[in-house]
Amino acid sequence: MAQEIAKMEWLNEIISRLWPYCTETVENLMTEKIMPTISSLLPWPLRGMQLAKFDFGEQKIFYVGVQDIKVDGKLRFSINPLLPHLPLIGGISISFSEMPKFSFDFKYLAEILDFPGFSDLLDKAIESAIKENMLLPKKIPIPIAKGVTKFDLLHTMPRGVIRIHVNEARNLINGDVSFTAAGRRPDPYCVLQLGSNNYETQIVKNNNAPKWDEFVDFIVHVRYGQTLVINVLDHDTITEDDFLGQVKLDVNLLAQKKRTNTWLPLADVKQGEIRLDMVWLSISDSVEDLQLEAIDCAEPKQQFPHALLLTNVLNGKLSKEYRCYCKVTVGSNTFTTKPTKRKTKAPRWDVQFKYLITNPLKEQAIFEILEFESNNSLGKVIIPLSNLLTEDDKMTFESICPLEGGQSEKDDSLHLEIILRVLYYEGEDLSSDEELPSDSENDNASDLARPANSEIAPRGSVQLTLQESSSNSSLLVLVHSASDLPIMNQSGSIDSYVRAYLLPDRGKDDRKRTSTVNNDRNPAFGETFEFPVTYEEAKSRTLEVAVKSVTPNKTVGRVLVNLSSINIATTTTSWYALSPP
Repeated sequence: MAQEIAKMEWLNEIISRLWPYCTETVENLMTEKIMPTISSLLPWPLRGMQLAKFDFGEQKIFYVGVQDIKVDGKLRFSINPLLPHLPLIGGISISFSEMPKFSFDFKYLAEILDFPGFSDLLDKAIESAIKENMLLPKKIPIPIAKGVTKFDLLHTMPRGVIRIHVNEARNLINGDVSFTAAGRRPDPYCVLQLGSNNYETQIVKNNNAPKWDEFVDFIVHVRYGQTLVINVLDHDTITEDDFLGQVKLDVNLLAQKKRTNTWLPLADVKQGEIRLDMVWLSISDSVEDLQLEAIDCAEPKQQFPHALLLTNVLNGKLSKEYRCYCKVTVGSNTFTTKPTKRKTKAPRWDVQFKYLITNPLKEQAIFEILEFESNNSLGKVIIPLSNLLTEDDKMTFESICPLEGGQSEKDDSLHLEIILRVLYYEGEDLSSDEELPSDSENDNASDLARPANSEIAPRGSVQLTLQESSSNSSLLVLVHSASDLPIMNQSGSIDSYVRAYLLPDRGKDDRKRTSTVNNDRNPAFGETFEFPVTYEEAKSRTLEVAVKSVTPNKTVGRVLVNLSSINIATTTTSWYALSPP
């Protein structure tokens, strides 16, 4: 272990020297982007709030009205590219993999806390600013080596795509408990979130077992440390939508499994499950991986994207000065750059737009430069994507292209780059007959399903996932749920929680504990324990997991998992029968 730490000292030294530059970069971002966004969303008396001081990594961050804004989250540093010569790294990009939590300490504005809804408003303002600037895939680029640009750090190749079939749910709770809504079933819908990208399903009216049957594709830029979050909500036209449960899934685990098709328990609620079918699609630069037979399928539901298109709008050359912007259209999807700040003959944008393409044989990319005030066309470039389907160029096209049409003149041009990548599935056949039955109590086609009846133990079972953390520095234990727990209270059910130790450590600080789930013999916990041990250290340890009853205060049963017999590097999900304590 000491040798491994010593090997990384060079990296620690580089980061420590770079830290002041990180502070300066983040301070500029806070001053120029985040604070103006926050100010614009605040009530008018507070719109003059300014950032007086920023200290990256110190306890006190903000002064002037707000003494402290404390940020609690995982800040991600990406070092890329690595160089064979000094300074060894090309640059650093900084981002949050998940939305961090905030707390405020008001120095002069304590009375403001009493203003109705002010804290919520400030939370939303900061979340909006972070989402637009630092929440993946957004990030802060810091070039270090000569020749490495902010564009290089901002726009790296994605790692893959997660295709999610939001199928259905069952046994949902009644979210609205108001007097006027007594006896009303929920109007459920789902909100899926990966970093700063969201997708919202349709609302199904008055149903505890809704069927959505919707598909969504998320482009994944970072596999490790990212979480896919699915919230199930009850739509309400008058009050705030009610929470019906949540599922959190590790993106790297989904990528490793290739396909996950199962019922998953909803966390933080008494009952409810959601059925998801998730497929990991890898990225290839080989034309041979393009599945043309799937593209030609006539079934509408099977017309999924088969390729990823990256369009880089770099700069232009015009005969006259214009304040202009560039519009990029592929199929029915259009993105536009920001307009230039002033009139110029040499507009520069350096932006990238991403598109998911169903059939690259038939699609084309249209780049058009327009004058900002009149929206008159200054010329366009049209590139058929079929031109990129050649193995020699690895499906990449870069050129200074002449502008045609509109008000374009002879030497007007646009410098652009187009990169096409094939999406392909590496797992087994994806035929529909592999889907899980919607009404079965023995969904054993997946390792996330409930145990079969023949495996039910007298004291019940607990479902655990064991895996190594993305940093390889800790053991992660995901407590999914328990099944068929014995009756322990007068209401014919049980109030239970899960407690865990990594033996031989049994101190108070070593104990891990879930929240309590009341009146449920099949409780869904959905919580993760993290033990700070490496893979090699874990081999000599034993994991003790116990299911406890609150009233009476007794141990229902426990499980001893010998970690020397489990390869946590490959992720293991299993049901464990509870033994007498």
